[in-house]
Amino acid sequence: MTTDLLNPKTLLLYVTLMSQFIQPNQAANIQLIILASVLMIIAIFWLGIVVFIINMIRQWFLQPKIQSAFNKVTALVLVGLGVRIATEKI
Repeated sequence: MTTDLLNPKTLLLYVTLMSQFIQPNQAANIQLIILASVLMIIAIFWLGIVVFIINMIRQWFLQPKIQSAFNKVTALVLVGLGVRIATEKI
């Protein structure tokens, strides 16, 4: 978020896109702050969902049975790539 605030392109994009939602007979600054707040709340909610899902996937990957299977599949892929590179013609 700090990166977005310090990036002039983001600010310019925000002002140009949000200006279509601003009513000219009311204070523009307050309307922009409200719109920005709504967008921040939506972003926080969305990122919270993403973190929750990633945590569930992490817990699934931490199971010993899954880790073993993942290590075996990774080993097969790496061996397969090594064989392919070794047999490749230059």
